[in-house]
Amino acid sequence: MSSLIRSGYLRSLNEDDLDLSQFRPETLEQVSYQGKIYAIPIRLATQVLCYNKKKVKETPKTLDELILQARRGYSVGLHSSFATAFWGTGAFGGKLFDESGRMVLGENEGWAQWMQWLKNAQNEPNFYLIEDVETLQEAFIQGRLTYMPCTSGWLPLLTEALGTNNLGIALLPGRENQPATPPLWTVGFIFNRASSENQHKLALKLAQFTTNTQYQQQLQVKAAFLIPVNKNAKVDGSLFPKQAVLFEQSKNGIIVSLDQLEQNQAIFDYGYVLYDLVIAGEITPEEAALKIQQAVNNQFN
Repeated sequence: MSSLIRSGYLRSLNEDDLDLSQFRPETLEQVSYQGKIYAIPIRLATQVLCYNKKKVKETPKTLDELILQARRGYSVGLHSSFATAFWGTGAFGGKLFDESGRMVLGENEGWAQWMQWLKNAQNEPNFYLIEDVETLQEAFIQGRLTYMPCTSGWLPLLTEALGTNNLGIALLPGRENQPATPPLWTVGFIFNRASSENQHKLALKLAQFTTNTQYQQQLQVKAAFLIPVNKNAKVDGSLFPKQAVLFEQSKNGIIVSLDQLEQNQAIFDYGYVLYDLVIAGEITPEEAALKIQQAVNNQFN
């Protein structure tokens, strides 16, 4: 998105034409670039723990409980990559950036401790780190996996394959008083600079309609995998249990602002390579975290 902005393809929005008070603040950080807004948030996406209701009576609340269940025969599959496996970092107190926006991945031990946990977990019975997404999903659909951390975008596919009554979702396991912190992605409408003024006004009206409180609440009925961006939209857990879990998980989601996007992309580029080296045992988690931080700081400072 930042590349489209710099190339001049996207139109910035006049804040006087928008009611920004209705949006969750974190969504605005992901559509604002250098002080201007370039998109209208529509929905949020994050990660949760998917499980097979036919096999599970009680879901694990902590990472330790997840390991215990794996030892008892409840198989666990996890997509093994830097991005999709980052969710456990916050459970160990780790994060990408501090409050000032400075990268601190190599300065605290959170990511390194999480990586060490993953290395240990892959040696446990019934615990699998799987690199290919389709292989992971197919193993879960066929019942070879009981648990699988999944992105909310996978839920339509998994629901169709397993059936609404068989697919369960729960909060990702963390540690005592330290929840999991999966990425939180904002999906929104962007606006073409080449549109006429009338086209732009119509597009803006459509975007604003889809973000009003009533429509955002209606989305819960139509799609169980959508998380509202309107902070006034209520999620009724008794009627919509899956949506309630997604909404609750999103409260602990981590975001990267649009202003940090280039820096974040560099982190993930280095992270993908070093993650594999850590899992293979060719480099320690501490060394990998320091290498990522040094490389990104050298590139951007």
